[in-house]
Amino acid sequence: MTPGWTNLIEMRMNALGLSQSQLAVLSGISQTRISPFLAGSKRLDNTALTTIYDTLKALESLVEIIPFPLDLRQTDRVRKLLEEIKTGELGSVVIKPAAPSSLSEGM
Repeated sequence: MTPGWTNLIEMRMNALGLSQSQLAVLSGISQTRISPFLAGSKRLDNTALTTIYDTLKALESLVEIIPFPLDLRQTDRVRKLLEEIKTGELGSVVIKPAAPSSLSEGM
């Protein structure tokens, strides 16, 4: 098969804490295609490999630019953020500081 691709994808998935089912939802490539590929029993065409790789790269970028922990299990929300990156809507994320009065209320 293609151990180079398999290893690369698995390493990136592990670094992100991403499951096969999450990758399937986010990439649009079904888990029934991803699982046998990662097990080394079936191949994926170049289009599917590129889609998976691009999805993982985009996720890595998203994790870097979002200034708060991102729960990748919330695939609908993550997919929306990935689309916003693609379209340029999520150029930068700015968190507004809390107003001084709201900080002192908790004390």
